Amino acid sequence: MTNVKHLEHPEDTILTGDLDILGWFQSAGRLSVKIDGAPAIVWGCCPTTGYGFVGTKSVFNKKNPKICYTVEDIERHYGHIPVLVHILEFCLEYLPMTKYIYQGDWIGFGGERDYTPNTLTYLFPNHVDQNIIIAPHTRYELCGDNGLQDVYGLPINQGELKSNEVCRFVQPRCRVETGHYNQHDGDNRFQLGNRIEFARQISASVEFVDKKTAGKLKKAFNKAIRDGVEIDPETFEFEGVDRNLIRLWSFLRCIKLDALYQCRHDHSLETYFQGDEAEHEGYVFDNGFGTYKLINREVFSRNNFNHSRMARG
Repeated sequence: MTNVKHLEHPEDTILTGDLDILGWFQSAGRLSVKIDGAPAIVWGCCPTTGYGFVGTKSVFNKKNPKICYTVEDIERHYGHIPVLVHILEFCLEYLPMTKYIYQGDWIGFGGERDYTPNTLTYLFPNHVDQNIIIAPHTRYELCGDNGLQDVYGLPINQGELKSNEVCRFVQPRCRVETGHYNQHDGDNRFQLGNRIEFARQISASVEFVDKKTAGKLKKAFNKAIRDGVEIDPETFEFEGVDRNLIRLWSFLRCIKLDALYQCRHDHSLETYFQGDEAEHEGYVFDNGFGTYKLINREVFSRNNFNHSRMARG
C-alpha cells in the first residue's frame, strides 16, 4: 500500500522496475482534487496518549516527533516560525477532534473570498464565515504498536468531514469522464487504449536502476523541470542509465497526461495563477495498486518550484 504521507508521480515509480503502476492506470479507483494549500496540517486523537493534537507532517518524525497538545507545545516546537504558530493555534482551537487522524492542506483564516495559501489563488463564491479553511485529503490508521510512527494513509471519501460553524472543509467533487457515463465515486476508470500493454512490451528491453540511482534520477528530472529544460528521451543524459529507461519514463508521463485530461471537477472554487484563470494543481487517484498524483509537472510543478509562498510541511 502506498504511503500517502508523500505522494509520488506515477511515472517516477517505473524507474526501479515496479510495473504495478501499469495495473494502477488500468484499474478502477477513487479520484479527488489535489488542492494547492500549505502548510500540511495533521490533527486528531493521538493513539498513544488518547489526547487531541495538531501539528505538521513532523508529527510522524521517528526522532523528535513534534506533536502539539497545547499552545505551549506549539510555541516550543515552532516558536521560531510565528506564522506557523498562529495557524496551529487556530487549528488547535477550531479543528474537530475525532477518533481518526487526518491530514489536510491549510487554505487560510476565514473572512475573505480569495486565498493564496501557496502558488494558486482560490476564489470562493462568497466570503467564508468560518474561522479556518482546510482542504482535507488523508485519514491515517494504525498498522503497528509505535503510535504515529506506525500508520498508513488512505484518501478520505467525499464528504467524510463536514464543515461546521467554525471550520470550512474544502473538497471539490470530481470524476473521470471518458464518454462512459456509468462511472461513480470509487469506480472511476481511465480509457487508455492499448498504451499500457505497449508500455509492458517496452519494459522488457529496459535496464532498470536501484532505489539510490532512481532517487538521483528523480532529482535530475525535477531540476530540468524547474529550469524549464525539456526532458527529451533522445537527448537527456544521465550517467550509467539505460536510454530505454528514459524512453519508458517519458512514455509513462504521456500516459499520465492522457489520464489527467480525462479528469473533471465541479467549479465550486475558481482558480487563478498570478491573476490568470488556471486549473487546479491536479488530482489524486487511489485503487488497490496504490495512491499517486496526476499533475502536469511542466506547468504546475515548475510554477510551484519557482513561486511557492510556503515550503510544504
